[in-house]
Amino acid sequence: MALINHAKKEINAKIVYAGPGAAGKETTLQFIYNRLKAEFRGPLKTARLQDDTMLFFDFMPPAEGSVQGYNVRFHLYTLPGELTDPLSWKMLLKGVDGIVFVADLTASRLGQDRASLDQLQELLAEYGKGLTALPLVVQANKRDSAEAVALDELRQTLGRAALPLVPASAVSGEGVLESLFQVVKTVLKELRESGLTLGTPPEQVDSSTETVRAEPPVPAASEPEPVPADLASTATTPDPVVQSPAVETLGERSPSLDALSAAAALVVGKPSEPVDSGISVSFTGLPALKGGSGVVIPLLVTAGELEKRVTLTLLLTGDGAVES
Repeated sequence: MALINHAKKEINAKIVYAGPGAAGKETTLQFIYNRLKAEFRGPLKTARLQDDTMLFFDFMPPAEGSVQGYNVRFHLYTLPGELTDPLSWKMLLKGVDGIVFVADLTASRLGQDRASLDQLQELLAEYGKGLTALPLVVQANKRDSAEAVALDELRQTLGRAALPLVPASAVSGEGVLESLFQVVKTVLKELRESGLTLGTPPEQVDSSTETVRAEPPVPAASEPEPVPADLASTATTPDPVVQSPAVETLGERSPSLDALSAAAALVVGKPSEPVDSGISVSFTGLPALKGGSGVVIPLLVTAGELEKRVTLTLLLTGDGAVES
């Protein structure tokens, strides 16, 4: 259930990345964090939940992602690896607004996918919810594995034909942002159609009080920095006054398309568009300092079905020049 902070005119929505251990949930969240522009996201944090570790951060889409003048801040959570306490998932799912279920396409892991999805359904039922009652997307991860099965086999194993599947690889980033944006735009659509009554909070409520989520806690919301003036020229989001031609090619405009295109404007470091050679380059992590004047940048170079991870080292000189 989304929580409203009248003081900041924000709606806090919670998206949980669920799935079996070692399916790629942590890698997925780290990839998303690295690809979102810094001005739209808070810090990536970890915290203890029972005897397990919770990974989380928040981000806020631009104005196109607002509801009745309130900005929507999305909080992304997951529990990496194999859990020591099954109650951790139950606690994390409290108040959830959307779910990305990260399934493992590896043939030997299909059984764990089904067991994890069944467990998810049972835990949601304890809160009076179901798999089809929430915005939910199955991120079919590890599709680049040599042992990956076809999507139809995964769908048959899961036994829920109605759930949308997105083929993905958390390592290369394929399908990761698509899975997130599908859930984000559905959550926004439901918020807009829910009949929320927004406006001045009741007089007895202290408007200076932060809105917090009971268990687990929502991380302290960081104030978004001003959007750069040249954002419209570098992203696909339509400007509040001048619409970007790129958005119009998507077809008839609608709230869901607006939400999706607005979310796309959050992304930084997009893979380069394939040229005639079929080569593309994308970031696989954040740049890091090396020594006193060096910068190390991890990259993924893809050519057709071939790919190679490389590290680009740059030496920053005193005169502003860069040497590789």
